[in-house]
Amino acid sequence: MGYLIEIDKDKNLISITYDETSTFQDRVKVLDEVINYLRNSPTMNIFIDASSAKNALSADEQLKLGKLLGENSKYFSKNKTAVFKQNVLHPIVLGKAFLDGHTHLVEFDNKTEALQWLSGKFK
Repeated sequence: MGYLIEIDKDKNLISITYDETSTFQDRVKVLDEVINYLRNSPTMNIFIDASSAKNALSADEQLKLGKLLGENSKYFSKNKTAVFKQNVLHPIVLGKAFLDGHTHLVEFDNKTEALQWLSGKFK
């Protein structure tokens, strides 16, 4: 499995870490798992650490993932999602998700700033 999901209720945070083996299918599974959790806890913020991910998504996979995010944007309307990346960029995912309604998703190249943004200490 190319990912780890951790829930910290005290910090109101779902943390997802992708490792170097994560695939498109892993990202779809993560989305399904997170949505299932958000159905009961819609205000949980989400931190995605993709800094170790080595597998770049194809343009088609990026479009599909962005579309899935947009189609499920109602589950992300009461929270914020920060994506921390260093190596692999997926601009189509963010663009498609935003166009399809997921407007609370921001990509960071600094982990501290991403976590500060989620906690409201960085704007």
